[in-house]
Amino acid sequence: MTKFLEKDQKKESWINGGFFVCEKEVFKYLKKKNSIFESGVLNILAIKKKLTAYKHNDFWYCMDTLRDKRHLNNLWFLNKAPWKIWNDK
Repeated sequence: MTKFLEKDQKKESWINGGFFVCEKEVFKYLKKKNSIFESGVLNILAIKKKLTAYKHNDFWYCMDTLRDKRHLNNLWFLNKAPWKIWNDK
């Protein structure tokens, strides 16, 4: 990965929708009290080729709002939850 753009609206691309696992050295890139991780640090790490990503191709949906939670709960109660991959017995 050589570039990181937070919420790139110009083209269809992969999104950052998950968790970060970082080495301790990442803290040296947080120089200011109010450094912005996504728009500053991650771009620097990408340029230095110190950033990688795992592309998840299965179901993903954010749960940032009450509306998101209700939607996901609705999928669950209608037995249409794509993340439920086990059988109840």
